[in-house]
Amino acid sequence: MLDQKTQLHMRSTGVENASTAHDDRTKAWMIALHVSPSMFLGGKNRLTEAVVEFQLAEQWAERRGTERQETLAREAITECGKALAEGP
Repeated sequence: MLDQKTQLHMRSTGVENASTAHDDRTKAWMIALHVSPSMFLGGKNRLTEAVVEFQLAEQWAERRGTERQETLAREAITECGKALAEGP
């Protein structure tokens, strides 16, 4: 298993490469590259950071994804917002 520093480096490299790609198929990976850390952050009770990543996933889903991906991102944002409102 990779340590957290290596995982973050790999993710940032993936985000950089996918965001500068010229084809839609590669850019569509931006959705997954933002959803994955969101799930991790949410599981670590870092909900504010998770919301930001889900918002970025939503933006990429609007540009290059499917309606279902947009819906899932919006639902995740709503759920994080509810959890934040409830507090620890």
